[in-house]
Amino acid sequence: MKSAIDHLTMRESDLAEINNGTGGLELMRRAAVALSEALKDVEGRVAIVCGKGNNGGDGYALSTILASEGRDHTLFNLEPPKTDEAKYYYDLCDPQRIAKLCDDVDFGAYDVIVDCVFGNGFGGAVGEPWRGIFARINAADAYVIACDLPSGLDADSGKSDGGIVADRTVAIGCCKQGMFLSDGLDVCGDIVVADIGIPLVRQPIEVYDSLSDVKGFFPEPKSNIDKWSRGTTALLGSSRHFFGALLLAEQGVTALRMGAGLNRLLVPESLVSDFRVRITESTLTPIPDLSGEMVFDPEILDAALRGVSSLGIGCGWGRGQANRDILRYILQNYKGRLVIDADGLFFLKDLADEVRASDADIVLTPHINEFARLTDMDREEIGRDRVAAAKGLARSLNVVVLLKGNGTIVTDGERVSISTVGSPAQAKAGSGDMLLGAITALLSRGLSAMSAALGACVVIGSAARLALSTNNVYSLLPSDTVQRIPEILNRIMYE
Repeated sequence: MKSAIDHLTMRESDLAEINNGTGGLELMRRAAVALSEALKDVEGRVAIVCGKGNNGGDGYALSTILASEGRDHTLFNLEPPKTDEAKYYYDLCDPQRIAKLCDDVDFGAYDVIVDCVFGNGFGGAVGEPWRGIFARINAADAYVIACDLPSGLDADSGKSDGGIVADRTVAIGCCKQGMFLSDGLDVCGDIVVADIGIPLVRQPIEVYDSLSDVKGFFPEPKSNIDKWSRGTTALLGSSRHFFGALLLAEQGVTALRMGAGLNRLLVPESLVSDFRVRITESTLTPIPDLSGEMVFDPEILDAALRGVSSLGIGCGWGRGQANRDILRYILQNYKGRLVIDADGLFFLKDLADEVRASDADIVLTPHINEFARLTDMDREEIGRDRVAAAKGLARSLNVVVLLKGNGTIVTDGERVSISTVGSPAQAKAGSGDMLLGAITALLSRGLSAMSAALGACVVIGSAARLALSTNNVYSLLPSDTVQRIPEILNRIMYE
């Protein structure tokens, strides 16, 4: 498991350590030592490309180390450094090694390029002339090592427009959250964390990136156990227009064997016969309906939810007025654990007070468009800092929010975790339904809302990756992922 922080936490931690007595020159030297270590397993000629700030200073300090080791290298810059620390190391460099960046620099003549241009404070699109320079670096047949962050990567949002694509990133002090969000996963390459002795002033984000991170969520069950002690899950949804969605969520609970003891499907009564021929391991509970859309009946709902420890709601449900009433009633009366997705999220904007007052433990699982509707934020505003946006919604509604995306964010408004386990192949209808089923199952076993959400992300994402061994990112179906879940659970528990 890795840790990550936002750019302000890094900046404040850096300043706190300097004020505590460790000078900026010493921290710059330590960063340069970490970069030199990252270079030791990569042979050939080295180009160090420096900006005018402290990231460039790390590059100049690196040059002094490589010179002492007798390693051939060249420094490139557009202008001299602007900070005192960077100027100090710049003055220690051999002037014969410093070359002006110009259009005729042949980056293809170098085996390794060290990117020391932009760092933790960069934001926005890369402008000229750096945009053109970075394009030439990316096109060169060289191994690219980034200092702290690939230049052009926003440390918070993970967006990179015209930036460096690195083969390896040496994260100075701690990873930045943008490395695991949006474009960050595509531009950082292998990530090496360099601990240079900067204590963090705030609790970092936990980054779940391997099966071992969720091993504690799947203990070996005791022998003295029965199906009721494992919990009863229920999935409420489906309609005449979206029959298949709930079926897939059911697979996420039972066919994937995520650990629930019992599972119920709460579906429109007129669709029960269609489900009956497909369901073998769940029980079916009919909900009165009118032409395939559920009708609100409190007594039927009370009976259907009796004994249910966790409830998933929304998949293929539709957006009829009765569904709003059903969801309001559940929020006001259900006291178990509740996961709301898809059409269930559609109604929440008008039910915010009921969500805050609910006795249920609630997990919301929006994608960015659903999140935008819930918060009245546009996609661009959300994307500038998805972590802050997710924390804000979770805190406002007193729920756990799972914000889907490249780097899935899970937060209760205070703690934040990111799951990077997954595949572009999951960007397909039905994947979210499967995730809802998996979260619901883990909640029924007694996991906390955050642990259930993270465990489901890692298991489902890992299964999708495994399924690609016999498929491809275009053709993979959620049902292909379903078939690989048991193998993933075996790996978590027994390897």
